[in-house]
Amino acid sequence: MAAECILVVDDDAGGRYLKAHILRRAGFDVAETDTGKKALELALGGGYALVLLDVKLPDISGLDLCARIKAFDPSILVLQTSAAFTGGSDRAAGLAGGADAYMVEPIEPAELKATAEALLRRRRAEDALRQEHADLSRQVAAHDQELAGMGARLRQEIDQRTYAEAALRHAQKLDVLGQLTGGIAHDFNNVLAIVFGNLESMRRQLAKPAPDLGKLQTFTDQAILGAKRALGVTRQLLAFSRRQALSPEVIDVNATVTNLVSMLKQVIGERIELETNLAPGSWPVNVDPDQLETAILNLCLNARDAMPENGCIAIETRNVTDGGVDLVSLTVGDTGIGMGEEVLRQAFEPFFTTKDVGAGTGLGLSQVHGFVNQSGGRVIIESGIGRGTKVTLLMPRHAGPIPAVEPAAPAAATHSGNDRCILVVEDDWPVRQHTVGVLREMGYRVVDAGNGREALALLEKHADISLLFTDIGLPGGMSGPRLAREVLERRPALKVLYTTAYAADRLEAEELTSDDAIVSKPFTYESLALKLAALLDAEVERPRILVIEDEAMIRLDLVDSLQEMGFDVVEAFSLADAEQHLQEGAKVGAIGGVLHGDAAHQAWGV
Repeated sequence: MAAECILVVDDDAGGRYLKAHILRRAGFDVAETDTGKKALELALGGGYALVLLDVKLPDISGLDLCARIKAFDPSILVLQTSAAFTGGSDRAAGLAGGADAYMVEPIEPAELKATAEALLRRRRAEDALRQEHADLSRQVAAHDQELAGMGARLRQEIDQRTYAEAALRHAQKLDVLGQLTGGIAHDFNNVLAIVFGNLESMRRQLAKPAPDLGKLQTFTDQAILGAKRALGVTRQLLAFSRRQALSPEVIDVNATVTNLVSMLKQVIGERIELETNLAPGSWPVNVDPDQLETAILNLCLNARDAMPENGCIAIETRNVTDGGVDLVSLTVGDTGIGMGEEVLRQAFEPFFTTKDVGAGTGLGLSQVHGFVNQSGGRVIIESGIGRGTKVTLLMPRHAGPIPAVEPAAPAAATHSGNDRCILVVEDDWPVRQHTVGVLREMGYRVVDAGNGREALALLEKHADISLLFTDIGLPGGMSGPRLAREVLERRPALKVLYTTAYAADRLEAEELTSDDAIVSKPFTYESLALKLAALLDAEVERPRILVIEDEAMIRLDLVDSLQEMGFDVVEAFSLADAEQHLQEGAKVGAIGGVLHGDAAHQAWGV
């Protein structure tokens, strides 16, 4: 047996000798002491596996000494012995105080030897377990270190792959940007050729002693057509960037196609025949009319480009029912070269085009697909090499009639201006000059500024300003909405009209004032006149009527009817409520209903 050091602590020399002698004969290495203080020093000094401790010592209680030893090193085994404290409660107290075993003297040699061996076996088992735990901890630490190294290598690989993917995406973006800019340049060069060419023709005609008014009208129409085509390109870009808001209206698809025929014939040229087959009684649809026109124009331009020599474009409308859903079908077909399966799979992808580099943006079909899907419909393409192409737009039927459209009044008569003053704020000088000229043509007086600070200065000088017409994006740190807030703090009754090249739904909501109105650039004379008339004519006070009716449903019906007639309505549910309104100074006429309850059969006259 390997020697394991045991400390025997007993103030009785005979008892101490006997215990030490038994343990030495059993093969243990034994040390002795007779005081608690010395025993504590030896135990704390280390090297003892077992302390044989008498309960009664001259300087310290064996129970207290056991507690101190265990507090220092719980792995030191303590065998408590006593010749005086031999009862069951004494043994229990010793074990509760931390002793690993308790023996009553006189001790049988064989029992002491067996007890010591049993305690030391447990100590060895605990030591082995601690060593195993330490070894396992070292292995875990080594494994963690290995995993950390693998993680670092993995992160490095991920970083390298991310860098490579970013570089690839950047290269792809540059390719797409090159295709996009080339296509935009191509499309805008075409439309600018139309605009500039016709403007130059107008200037030459005007330089003649007797200008031909018919030719001037033709040149003007052609220039406007070119500008509309340019607007179509910008709408495609805005739709792709999700900066183009849809403004759906209930429309007749047949009427839309009919109104476009003249323009489409000019766009596709004389070598292409244009046919229309419009089903009578076409159902109404609720879509953005401008986007629908742009979609039809895009499809006709694609069809034209697919027929390099000559051919025919056919536009057809039908009412169809698919899966119980009523749809309006609009098909644009051509007799061109057609598309193969690979091209068909990519036809709706943004920037995809089969045209030469710089010959198109690749956004035409993407715009069509996005617009129709956003409107709740779908697009179907049928094509084959040498068989031409048919693109069908399926749009949900609007459940209701087409609203009546009043005949458009002449632009000049839309609003007289009534000599009202408008403050125009626009940083682009040519745009501002054009806007000022148009407003003066409408009969308004105009003061103009290039930024917010100039506008506020003009506001102080002109007390007669009725409306602020401002661009949303202004230089100098003061945006249009911020300027409007400043203006409305000084003049709360002032009307505000915004203009922007972007859709209103892309603006930060908190940037706009309440009840804001927006006209998108480029705006027409008619659209601006109508916006201004709607805002400024709202200043005219409408007749107000006080409705007195205690039956809620009848009162609501009366209020709705009167509001539809154009009246402002004040509601009262009793005579007392009505008198309160009148005492507050409301200028009203009164319509009396029969009042029930306490006010039965009382009526008020008109």
